[in-house]
Amino acid sequence: MSYPLKNLKLSPVYIDYLMRSPGDTQVGDGKRLLSQTSANDMQDHSHIINAEKISEELSPRYVVHERIGEGSSGWVFRCYDNETQRFVALKVLTNEAFNDEESVTRFEREIEYTRSISHPNVIDIIDSGVTQNGVPFVVMELLEGGNLKEMLLLAPDKQIPFREAVEMLLQISEGIAALHEKGIIHRDIKPGNIIFDEDGTPKVTDLGLARSVNEDFSLTKTGMCLGTPYYMSPEQVRCEPVSLASDIYSLSVLAYEIVMGHRPYEEDNWFELAKSHCADPLPELAVKDAGVPCWFEAFIKKAGAKAPEARYQTAAEFSAVLKLKRIEADAEKNLVAQGIHFIKPNGVLCTYLRNRGISRRRSGMYLLGTIAALTALIILIA
Repeated sequence: MSYPLKNLKLSPVYIDYLMRSPGDTQVGDGKRLLSQTSANDMQDHSHIINAEKISEELSPRYVVHERIGEGSSGWVFRCYDNETQRFVALKVLTNEAFNDEESVTRFEREIEYTRSISHPNVIDIIDSGVTQNGVPFVVMELLEGGNLKEMLLLAPDKQIPFREAVEMLLQISEGIAALHEKGIIHRDIKPGNIIFDEDGTPKVTDLGLARSVNEDFSLTKTGMCLGTPYYMSPEQVRCEPVSLASDIYSLSVLAYEIVMGHRPYEEDNWFELAKSHCADPLPELAVKDAGVPCWFEAFIKKAGAKAPEARYQTAAEFSAVLKLKRIEADAEKNLVAQGIHFIKPNGVLCTYLRNRGISRRRSGMYLLGTIAALTALIILIA
């Protein structure tokens, strides 16, 4: 299933993602939120290069049409790729970023990690290299479907219908699972980094803060918390080492926002927000008005557990459990539609079986077997 955004062309947030330094999304000394980078915050440069100049510094493969953005870390151009015969987005580092060793290192790491992954729900890097003047550049697919942040703003009550939200979460989690399979921690999962192609397929983007599970954190300065505050895991808030489970916490916050239309923690003050991430339980989610079933609330609460070891450990596990829960819910709905009401494990049937000396576990197995048989029978009859 895809999620097209009508009348939305090149997303300003997508342009900003291409332009900004991976270090822009971070919290410094904790005194203010620094995550709200936007296209309006772009700096002016007196030495901006034009499309003609950049064309001269690239191979004939790329025909640069126009500059579509500028920022503190780079310029972004729309150009035509003669080899793939499609329009692409080209990012070139600014002179300042090129002369900053840390910016170049982060830029190169982002390219390396992204190129190592081939998945329909992860942004695709087409090419990278250096210009004739030795300036690094990267060519990415041009995503023109807007981003999840924009989708939520346009959606009624800023919410996505529940079934569509689950399908979207499955695609997003599968993209993150592709990172986790490579041992890569994203560290900055948020709506602005989920961008859609023109067909509405969600893509995980911005690996600028990503780290390998086997890598030290020498690029992270002591006392520096990296991430986007509203979506940071408790361990990120405390500037502690992170793991794949840190992404799961951020994914749970994202999931909450998609189905409820707002973030679970909305404090503007950094210290209050940090306290909420570290200590406050996830607000109630299973409300009738939102059409959210109780099983989803339990699922999200586990994903957003404060202790990393209490969460799902990888995005693959997150996705697998979500798929199973959705299948179980659909099966129950089909049974009810056929006039066969679901009997819960602590209901009359299981109580009867346990009273006859059959354990809770075995009674549950009997019940599941009965449901499976009935479901198969219904399918055969249909």
